[in-house]
Amino acid sequence: MRQHEGQRSEKKGGRRLLTRHGGGRARTLMNMKKLLTYAAVAFVVFYLFTQPAGAAAAVRGVFGSIGTGADRLSAFFTSLFSG
Repeated sequence: MRQHEGQRSEKKGGRRLLTRHGGGRARTLMNMKKLLTYAAVAFVVFYLFTQPAGAAAAVRGVFGSIGTGADRLSAFFTSLFSG
């Protein structure tokens, strides 16, 4: 198999795969995504334990907004199909 400039050969499962240099970049982005996800989860847990009343109010607000949106969507479709 011929290798072009900017590619490297990687052996995986008995087969040789050609990858571009961008493979490391994608891996870095995935690691960054994981790090940000873990940081967000850690922040939520920290907030939950340090400000339980505030966390409860935030959850109530989110679910209230979802409920309001569902009610408005329901009213839209009801008026759309009723006439």
